Amino acid sequence: MSESSMPSIKRTHDGSEKEKEANLSPFMPMFETFRDELDEHHDRRERVIKTSRDITAASKKIIFALQRYHVVRTLKSDIPEKIAKEVDDRASAMQKQMEAIAPDLAGINAWRYQRQISDSHHSYRIFGSFTV
Repeated sequence: MSESSMPSIKRTHDGSEKEKEANLSPFMPMFETFRDELDEHHDRRERVIKTSRDITAASKKIIFALQRYHVVRTLKSDIPEKIAKEVDDRASAMQKQMEAIAPDLAGINAWRYQRQISDSHHSYRIFGSFTV
């Protein structure tokens, strides 16, 4: 088991481990399972939210860089080296972030975290329209 999925350890006020109490109810193991599932869900949700915010911020930075370029460019000119490098670096970072959370958004979880990731997908699509 990984550390994040291990059940918590009860401690006394001085920090030493409490002795495990006998389950007073036959429902306790069931609720401990529910607790672990909810903890896993909240951890996954926080990862998705953080990554979504990072992708949105990077997309906006790329969009602003490309807008600055479009204001001063002449027709049929190439993107300056500095701006192209910034766009490529941020785009590859966004791609890695999306690949990192892809397992969290697969299967049954696709609908569960749709609201948390939709803003970053929107920003990413806008970024894509600027690079065409």
